[in-house]
Amino acid sequence: MNTTNKIKFSFFWDKLNYPTFTTIRSIKYVKQNNLKTGQIVEIYVKNKFLFFAKITNIEIKQIKDIPLDVLKKDVAPSINTKKSIIYLKKINYKSKAKKLEVLMCAI
Repeated sequence: MNTTNKIKFSFFWDKLNYPTFTTIRSIKYVKQNNLKTGQIVEIYVKNKFLFFAKITNIEIKQIKDIPLDVLKKDVAPSINTKKSIIYLKKINYKSKAKKLEVLMCAI
């Protein structure tokens, strides 16, 4: 399978054990990596290839509009308030991005 696009994770999140998962990325990241719905991408954790996945959906959303259950799976399952997760997300991105891409991927 020929693919050059990669989605990298610095940690093995539990969500990667499921047949579908979301990952929240900046709009800039999605554009720079030319990610598109229907595309097959390589999933890496700590620079090690894990599996191929298909991007089944891409949506642009403001952080406040991303459902809490999606944020929890993406960032911090033990945190129960959207405000705390939004704060963590901003720290993780080290940016002031108000809009992010939500990518739905399937293994």
